[in-house]
Amino acid sequence: MRVTACQFAAFFFLCAAAEARQASVDHLPWKAHSRGDLPDTTLYSQDADAILALQHLDAFAPQLQLPDGQLVTLRLERIPFRPEHFGVHVNGEYRGAAEALDLSIWEGSVESASGPSDVQLSFSRHGSYGWIKTADALWHVSSYAPEGGSWDLADVRVYSEVNEERLRSAKRQSRRQAPEDWCLADAVSERMPPSPAPPASSGATDSTGACTTLYECAIDIETDWQLYDGVFSQDLTATQIYMFCLLAAISNRFEDEICTVLTFPYINFWTVSADGWSTPDTLGSTGDMLDEFQNEWGDTACTFLPVTPLGNRPAGATGRLAHFISGADLGGGVAYVGVLYPPYLCYQFGVSADITGGVTGFPGPPTGAGSMNWDFVVIAHELGHNFNACHTHQTCNGGTPIDCCYTGACCGGSGSGCSSASSTSTGTVMSYCHLWPGGLSNITTFFHPEIQDDMQAEASAYLPTYTNVGTTICLGVENSTGAGALLVGTGSSSIGTNDLMLTCSNLPTSGSGTTAMILNSTGPAGVVANPAAGGVASDGMLCIGTASNGATFGRHINDIYMGTAGSFTRAIDATDLPHPPAPPYSVAIASGETWYFQVWYRDSGPAGRSNFSSAISVTFGP
Repeated sequence: MRVTACQFAAFFFLCAAAEARQASVDHLPWKAHSRGDLPDTTLYSQDADAILALQHLDAFAPQLQLPDGQLVTLRLERIPFRPEHFGVHVNGEYRGAAEALDLSIWEGSVESASGPSDVQLSFSRHGSYGWIKTADALWHVSSYAPEGGSWDLADVRVYSEVNEERLRSAKRQSRRQAPEDWCLADAVSERMPPSPAPPASSGATDSTGACTTLYECAIDIETDWQLYDGVFSQDLTATQIYMFCLLAAISNRFEDEICTVLTFPYINFWTVSADGWSTPDTLGSTGDMLDEFQNEWGDTACTFLPVTPLGNRPAGATGRLAHFISGADLGGGVAYVGVLYPPYLCYQFGVSADITGGVTGFPGPPTGAGSMNWDFVVIAHELGHNFNACHTHQTCNGGTPIDCCYTGACCGGSGSGCSSASSTSTGTVMSYCHLWPGGLSNITTFFHPEIQDDMQAEASAYLPTYTNVGTTICLGVENSTGAGALLVGTGSSSIGTNDLMLTCSNLPTSGSGTTAMILNSTGPAGVVANPAAGGVASDGMLCIGTASNGATFGRHINDIYMGTAGSFTRAIDATDLPHPPAPPYSVAIASGETWYFQVWYRDSGPAGRSNFSSAISVTFGP
C-alpha cells in the first residue's frame, strides 16, 4: 500500500514553516566593532541568526570592507560539509559523526579583482575562519573568545599577512627552525625501503581537467591537549568546529585537484592534559613527534625504529594514512613521501604543528585561534608528501624544479634541483616561497599542475574509488544510543545503473530494537523541529521539506525495518519510488531531478517516542 500526501500530513503534523534555500543574504554575518589595536586589523561581532540563515543558501555575494578601507564583493559558493566523513572521538571514546549544526563552508573569489583572487570562509557561532587573497594582499580571518565572554558566540578578526608574519616572528623567533628543517620529508623518507616506480598517468581526468573518477583516502587524525587548551581555551565545541571546517576545506581542494575525497574515520580530541604524548609537552621537533607517533600507532610487524614494543592504532582508526595535528610549537611539519602503496603501512604517517598560526599573542583582544591559511597549507603540504608530491624547488618523480624559492634535491631524484634561490609571489602548496619576505602572500593554496599529476597518479594506483552518494543537509538529533542516527548513500546516482543504496546506522538496539522507515520528498528542503508522529511530538527534525513550502512526501511503507542490529540497508528503486499524489502512488525518477531522503524511527522510552536520522539530497543522472 502506498500512502497519499494527505495521509502523510496526518501522520506528521508539519507545524513550522521551512526556511527556503532561496533566502537572501547580501552581507557577512558580522558587525564591525573596532578597527583593532594594530593597523590593517578590524574586529567583528557575529550575528547568530544570520549565521543560521546561511544554512539555506547555495551561493551568495556579500560585501566586506577590508581593514585598509577597500570595499569588495565576494562571490561565494557552498562547499558541502559531510558530517558522515568524521568519526569523532573524545579522549579516545567514540562520539559519533561530526555535529556542527550551524557550520557552513564557502569558497570563491573577489569580484572584479585586478588579478587572481581566492576566498575561503567558514561561518559558525563558535568561530569563523578563512582568508581573502587579492592580487596584491592576503587577509586572514580568524576568531577568538571576546573579552569577558566565551566561544559560544566568538568574535572575528580580519588582519593582514604583514601583521600575521610580524607577530609570528615576535612570538616564536627563538623557536623557528632553519628552512632546511621546516619540512623534514627528505630526511625521514631515507628510512623507507626503495620506492616502487612512480605510477603512470592516472587517467582520472578528462581533456578539460575535470575529474572522471573520484578516489577516497581515509585519514586518522590525532590531536593533543595543546590544541584544545592553548588555542581554544578548553572549549571542545570551538576546537571541533575549527577542525571540521579546516579538514573539510582541505578535502575540497584534494577533491577538486587530486580527484580524491578525504575522509576521517577517526578524529580524536583531548580534553585532559594526560593525552599520552610527550613531545608537545617538551617542545621537541616535528621529527620527534613523528617518531613518537609511529612508535605508538605503528603495526607490531614494523621494524623502522629501534623502540619496542610497538603499539597499534586505537579502535576506530582504520584510515590509510595517520596524521598528527598539534597545537604546540614544534616547527612546521614532516611526512613520509609516496606511502599510499599498501606495503608501506609502517610509513603512512605525518605531522603538522604550530596550528595556532603564531598569533595567539595578538595585542588587544584575548588570545584565540590564529590563521587558517597557515594551518591549511601545512596540513595540505604534508599530506601532499604522502601522495608522492615533492617540493617545487626539487627534482623528483623525473621532473624538473618548478620554482627556486629554496634549493636542493629530494626523494631520490636524479637531478640537483635549484642551485640558487630566488623569490616568487606565485608559489604553490608544495613550495617554500613563504620563507621569503611577504610570507604566505607569496603562495597560493593550490597545487601546481605538475604536482597534481603526480598525486593523481599515486591516488589512482593505490586508493579505492569513492562510493558515497548524496550530500548531507542536516544531522540526526541524539537518540537513546547517545548519537544521532546517520543516513548515508552508496552505489551511484545513475538512473540507468539503478544501484543507489541507503544505509542508516546509530539506531536504538536495546529492548525490542526499533521500527524504522525511509521517507523521501521532492523538496525544497526545509526544517521542522519535533513534528508530531501518531499524536506524539518526535525528538528529532524533519529536514526534507514541509507541505507549507510545496514539498510532497513518500513513505517506504512496504519495506519497514524492524530489528536490534542498530543499522539497516535498503535499495532505492529509481523506477518505482514510493510517492503520491496519484495511483499507483509511485514515480520513476528523471535525470536531473534532486530527491531528499531521511529515516523516521521509533526509540525506547515513553510510548510513541520517535526520531529522525540525518537527511541527504541526491541529484540523479542518466
